[in-house]
Amino acid sequence: MEEGCYLREEFFINCVRTTAYLTTGDHIVDISVDDGELRMLNDPEQNCYDAQGNLMSSFHRSLFTLPFPYTISDTKNKFYAVGCDTSAMLQGFRGEEELSTGCISICIRNSTGSINQDYSCSGVGCCQTNIPYGMNNQTLTLDKYENNATFVQFYPCCYAFIAEQGHFNSSLACLIELFNFKAFPMVVNWAIGIWE
Repeated sequence: MEEGCYLREEFFINCVRTTAYLTTGDHIVDISVDDGELRMLNDPEQNCYDAQGNLMSSFHRSLFTLPFPYTISDTKNKFYAVGCDTSAMLQGFRGEEELSTGCISICIRNSTGSINQDYSCSGVGCCQTNIPYGMNNQTLTLDKYENNATFVQFYPCCYAFIAEQGHFNSSLACLIELFNFKAFPMVVNWAIGIWE
């Protein structure tokens, strides 16, 4: 996109070869003018633990901010926490109003077969919840609330992320392979208008 070829600076999309980015540096994979949406890649937060339950490594984006007029779609995305004995919280703002939501994912002690195999993401090994309407920035908090060595040896990492519905499958294989997964698509709403 050329300089001055956009309504507002927030709508500027930087194209580098075949890849498009918002001014925030976020990778755009699809734009729908008709729906007023764009799809971008969102990295999962990650904590990995050793056999004693000590934090070995982590990846945290800390704060994700979308410039106005972009908001995280509350109808096309879900907030997920994945892992055994994992708690995750999503906090952000809608204008000046502070918003928060979260969920807890558990596993049954001494049972590596306790992870849901039916892709339901209903609280065992994976939980999901709705995104608050109009959220335009986020902070994720990810933690393991139990030090259960039984699960750490099989599932040493826990994750939290926003993903477009239908793009995350909560099977046991997916839980194990999530360590190598880099990003999930997330839908963002946008609108054109006159703002002060």
